[in-house]
Amino acid sequence: MTDGLVKSAARALDVFELFARTRHPQSLKEIAERLGTPKSSTSMLLQTLVARGYVYSIGQRGALYPTRRLLEIARVIAASDPVIERVRPILERLRDAMEETVAFSTREGDRLVYLDILESPHPIRFSAQPGEFRPLHANTAGKAILAELPPETRRRILAGSPLVALTDTTIVDDAALEADLARGRQRGWFLNDGESVTDVMAVGRAVRIREEWFGLALVGPIHRMRPRLEACAAALMQAGREIEELDTMVA
Repeated sequence: MTDGLVKSAARALDVFELFARTRHPQSLKEIAERLGTPKSSTSMLLQTLVARGYVYSIGQRGALYPTRRLLEIARVIAASDPVIERVRPILERLRDAMEETVAFSTREGDRLVYLDILESPHPIRFSAQPGEFRPLHANTAGKAILAELPPETRRRILAGSPLVALTDTTIVDDAALEADLARGRQRGWFLNDGESVTDVMAVGRAVRIREEWFGLALVGPIHRMRPRLEACAAALMQAGREIEELDTMVA
C-alpha cells in the first residue's frame, strides 16, 4: 500500500479514468506512458481486466477499450443505493423549482465528496461529477457539515488540513471560519460567495440521515444566485426538511 491506497486497485481505477479522459482506444504502450507505470505491470493489469470482461481488444495494433460490463454493474449498484434513491426525487424537485445545480454530498475524512449532482438546465451553470472531492472549508455543504460536528472533532479535522485559498475570498483563518460557521448556524443555512470558484455562489445545509450528516447545496452563477438568495435559501431549507422527514418515516 502507498499513502493508504492499494496500488493495484488504484492503477485499475486510473486505467478507467484514462479512458474517460481520452474517449478512444489505447494501446498498452500508450496506457503505460500516460499513466507513468511500468509496461510489464501495466500489461498484467490489462490482461486481468480483459480476462474479467472489463476490457476488450480492438484491431491488429492491440488497442484496448472498456466493455459495457462496468456500466452495467454500476447501474445495478446505483439502483440499490440506500440513500440516493430515496432522496433523489426531492433533489430533482429542488433543481426544477430553482433551475440551479443541486449537489448532494458527505464527508470523507477531511474532505467533502459529491454523491449526486443534478445540473441546472441553463447553458451557464455549475458542473461537477459524483466522486469528486472538495475541501470542507471552501464548500457550503462542507461548512454546514463542519458546523454540526463537535468542536474538538472540527478542530482536529481542520488542524490536519490547511485552509488553502482557492479564490481571493476563500476563508483561510481559523477564527474567521469559526465566525462564518456561527453565522450559518444562526441563519440555518450556509453561504459560499465565490470562495471555491470565482463567480459561483452556493447555499447549503446539513441533513441527518441514518445518524450521519450529509450536505445539500444549491449552486449557480453569482449573477443569478445573488438576486434570488433568500428564495434559494428558503427552497433549500424546505428540501432539507423533506429529506429528514422522509428519513424519519422510513426509520
